[in-house]
Amino acid sequence: MKILFVTRPDAQQVVGGDTVQLLKTQQGLQKLGVEVQLGVPDAENLAWADIVHVFNAQTPETSLPALQNARQAGKKTVLST
Repeated sequence: MKILFVTRPDAQQVVGGDTVQLLKTQQGLQKLGVEVQLGVPDAENLAWADIVHVFNAQTPETSLPALQNARQAGKKTVLST
């Protein structure tokens, strides 16, 4: 299984609870053998991913287009608010 993680663009510079959640989720999934990639939901990443996991609904300018792109691509989605 391959999961694309999408978060706010400054998540690595401005670390918050969503960043910690993303990193801990990534670690847990990788221990289970799941491939996880952090990126934007562009055509290449969406083609690669089975699931798109969007973190932080407080940034709708990032999360809403990500969810819409994933839906248009027919991908299953997860939203961690």
